Amino acid sequence: MVNISDKILSMKGNQLVKKAYEIQMDWVRNGFLVPPLHFKRIVSLLQRGFDKNDIYRIGCDVAAGFK
Repeated sequence: MVNISDKILSMKGNQLVKKAYEIQMDWVRNGFLVPPLHFKRIVSLLQRGFDKNDIYRIGCDVAAGFK
């Protein structure tokens, strides 16, 4: 079984991982104690073509209770 982290690194290198961590850090800087989206979900959205701002807004909606 291939670990999701290994698959991500082999596909797009550190750029995708770096973007995902930046998005998580944006939430932390703005007062979230825990990022509202799991790392795997953030990476999935990045792979689908969502940009950083869209993913941040989706996470804020999730934190507010929207599904």
